[in-house]
Amino acid sequence: MVSAATVTDSDYTFTGQPSGKTLKVEIISANDAGQAQPSVTAEIVVP
Repeated sequence: MVSAATVTDSDYTFTGQPSGKTLKVEIISANDAGQAQPSVTAEIVVP
């Protein structure tokens, strides 16, 4: 996995990805107490 973005909102839009590409997405939330465990990896195919 490669860190693609640090997001401070609940919405994020992946841009610049070619049609048909499969993205694997994993979320790791964090706050003052530290980081949570990663989410289950989701696969998204760019339309």
